[in-house]
Amino acid sequence: MFFDKETRNNYVAKCAHRRIDGAWQQLREAGFNIENHERFKDGSWQQRAAQWFNSTTLWKVFRLAEIISAEQPLTVRRCMYVGIGTLFKDSGGYDSCQRLVLQMRRAGLVPFEYITDPTRQRIKPAMWRDLADYADWVAAVYQKDLWQNQDIVIEVFIEKEAMVGVVEPETDGLRVSLIPARGQCSETWCWSIAQDWNKLPKGVEVKVYYIGDHDPAGFSIETSMRARIEGYLDEGHKGCFEWVRLAVTHEDFRQRNAAGEYELLGFPVKAGISAKIRDAYIAEHGDRCVEADALSPIEIRRRVREAIQRHIDPAKWERMLEIEEKEKAEVRNLIWTLN
Repeated sequence: MFFDKETRNNYVAKCAHRRIDGAWQQLREAGFNIENHERFKDGSWQQRAAQWFNSTTLWKVFRLAEIISAEQPLTVRRCMYVGIGTLFKDSGGYDSCQRLVLQMRRAGLVPFEYITDPTRQRIKPAMWRDLADYADWVAAVYQKDLWQNQDIVIEVFIEKEAMVGVVEPETDGLRVSLIPARGQCSETWCWSIAQDWNKLPKGVEVKVYYIGDHDPAGFSIETSMRARIEGYLDEGHKGCFEWVRLAVTHEDFRQRNAAGEYELLGFPVKAGISAKIRDAYIAEHGDRCVEADALSPIEIRRRVREAIQRHIDPAKWERMLEIEEKEKAEVRNLIWTLN
């Protein structure tokens, strides 16, 4: 039997409503009450979600949308962490989470930019339509070094490149270098960092804030990197160098809730690292590791922001911003006169 377009649309809409009602019921049974979330007040959003996903996964999509909207930008792995125990059984749910998040973005349910992936870059030559276009670009990208009269250099090191997008909104806004380690670093890389710091005027302090996993590999990477960089510093600069781990800290690792359970989800220590390093870690911390992804991106960004801001002299900062605006106008006017 063939149905006319109106009959078919009514049938599809009725099926979508049934799926939506079932999704809310599953969320309630799982202990979630998210119907008042801003995103779900849009009936068309719910309808579109119900058309893309079946009744088995729709409730997971609603919950993931809430997580992503609240914590963005974030990694897919972070989505998985929040969902373990309810949406996903364990860390083996990563692939399932990845597929759902991808489909959600393709369906237009969450913006693509909410999920970070800095591991792949588009290499494109610099080009402009004309000098006026170039002038606008120069003025837009010109940023003065606001730290040049603060008597301190702040740099944020991060173990995983995948988390760059989580932290970058804070470091970029506060004009601080963000350096992904990407695992164990080469001797050349460590030497080059030290050479940059050796060029600083005597007495200028270097403060490094580090974000990494609480596991044998994470500590090994951090310890090795710090020691090798410090080893290449001139004698006059070694005393002006300080390193602070922002996350995951020992306090984060040990923190428990009112029920006596660990606040952050952890997993057994993985193989793949030398037995000596692994055994030493287990002897001190037990057979449990915690990834930086287990922490809320909101919390990580807060720590980064507050750590950096405590070193800023507000009066000097505002004065430099005023100078920057004047210099941007000068650059634009200079290029426009050549056009």
